[in-house]
Amino acid sequence: MKKSMLKILSLALVAALLGGCVSALATEDAKEPVVIRIAWWGNQVRNERTAAVLDLYTQLNPHVTFQTEFTDWAGYWPKLQAEAPNGNMADIIQMDYQYIAEYQKNNQLADLSALVDGGFLSLENIAEGVLSSGMFDGKLYGLACGFNAPSVIVNQEMLDAAGVEVAFAPTYQDFLKIAPVVFEKTGAYGIHGIGTDQLLFIARGYGERLYNDENRLGISRETLLKVFDVIEAARDSDFQIPPDLETEKAAAGIEGSAIATHVAWNTNAWTNQIVTHQNANDQKLSMVLQWGMDDFTAEANYLKPSMLWSITEASTQKEVAADVLNFMTHSEEAFDIFLAERGIPSSSVIADHIKPTLSAVEQEVFDFVAKITDIAAPIDPPQPAGAAEVGAAYSRILEEFTHKLIEKEAAVDQFIAEANEILERANP
Repeated sequence: MKKSMLKILSLALVAALLGGCVSALATEDAKEPVVIRIAWWGNQVRNERTAAVLDLYTQLNPHVTFQTEFTDWAGYWPKLQAEAPNGNMADIIQMDYQYIAEYQKNNQLADLSALVDGGFLSLENIAEGVLSSGMFDGKLYGLACGFNAPSVIVNQEMLDAAGVEVAFAPTYQDFLKIAPVVFEKTGAYGIHGIGTDQLLFIARGYGERLYNDENRLGISRETLLKVFDVIEAARDSDFQIPPDLETEKAAAGIEGSAIATHVAWNTNAWTNQIVTHQNANDQKLSMVLQWGMDDFTAEANYLKPSMLWSITEASTQKEVAADVLNFMTHSEEAFDIFLAERGIPSSSVIADHIKPTLSAVEQEVFDFVAKITDIAAPIDPPQPAGAAEVGAAYSRILEEFTHKLIEKEAAVDQFIAEANEILERANP
């Protein structure tokens, strides 16, 4: 792994020397018109900024135009899953750490290290730890757009109005004490929200992993029972947002979310998401660490690629696509538009370039992630094939539990059985 990484970093230097600037294709022998399909998920802010960066690239490289395909998170993955088997994915796709292993295993992502080797893709000023998040067997398949960390966004004005404080490193038990006070004083619900991202976080706090080295469920039954204990306590309270209302608000996007409309005072989010959450909210928001448990450790915290850019194996324009990735990774002009919307940039030079220009909220993200860096343990390996189906099974069982259609121990046992059956089928 280390030898492969050193080779990639060496090739990055060669690519930088060969390319000079971030766009290496604007030459006399590369003027044939090219259309690059590029797909991403996001909200309106991300859509507008990404489109503006691509327009700028076309101004510098008039022979390259883009067919853009974007949707929200919920719609993105079914579309990608439908296109992948037919080799019909876009040339460049925004990829999530949760799913990259599955697409790589199915040979649907191009080997980016080959493009580095050819001098088409530069990895200059990107740390080894950042690169490793997109590597399998010493080869690079995803280039991180930026980095962030799990957090909880809270409405600071509502907390002040209720006369309560949230610790920087709160626990679910703290939540159960604070939420009824905030509900009584402001009428705002607390979103308990333990999805699979939170399961992963909780497992880490107990020295476990959501998925183990054998690509089976790694979180223990004991830990899952603790999780369902706090879910049950919130479910049976007055301050927990009703399940149907939570579903309705989740489908409304960030602009119509429970926290944006003051229906709720907190939400689980990645650190980069506070920017769009604050833009959608007329009250002051702030961030604390992801909710933990009373009896687990700070090493649950980790840094994660906010998302990655991948080039698909089916693309017939890999070299041009690689140059687009160069531009979206190393161009100061591009990041004068992107700023920190996708998290802290992977390039240290670009991160230093944009920080002084950021809003107070965006600079808060940089400072917040810096604090997490001091306590964070290494990120878990990319999730195995079948993880998305496991997540869907968990969501279905959790919904049954929140509607009191299944008892706690039965819910835990059913999830363990279904998860391992899915994982065994996907990873024989």
